[in-house]
Amino acid sequence: MALAAALLAIAAISGCSTAQIDSIPKDFGGLPDSAPKRAENPPAYPAVHDMPAPRTATILDQEQQKRMESDLVAARNRQPGQEKNRLRDAQKKARDEAKAKEAKDKGKGKGKDSNKPQNTLARPPATVANAPAANPPAASPWPVPSR
Repeated sequence: MALAAALLAIAAISGCSTAQIDSIPKDFGGLPDSAPKRAENPPAYPAVHDMPAPRTATILDQEQQKRMESDLVAARNRQPGQEKNRLRDAQKKARDEAKAKEAKDKGKGKGKDSNKPQNTLARPPATVANAPAANPPAASPWPVPSR
């Protein structure tokens, strides 16, 4: 009985040691051979306050953005079951080409009202005189008793 207790105590105390974990065979729960090796001189404290280098913000120009979007659309369309997206993209491309052609024709003066200013407003700007009343009084659904 005393021998079993001593062996149990030795096993429990040796379980707290990290020095022997590296020497446990992989078959018995040790680290696999592909695990990275421990550092020879571990740092005294973890680098909690070390900040990474700031990111350099790069903004894409129009050409790069269009190329990236077309790459994403092409990757999506390569997936199975994307027929409706291919059809939608073809329709959108046709609409965009038609708009570009129309804008090109208007720019050449072929449009009906090419001399008409394009920035006319449909209604006058809001002023105090023609602004709607703020929070008009609501009619009460209950009869008001007379006094």
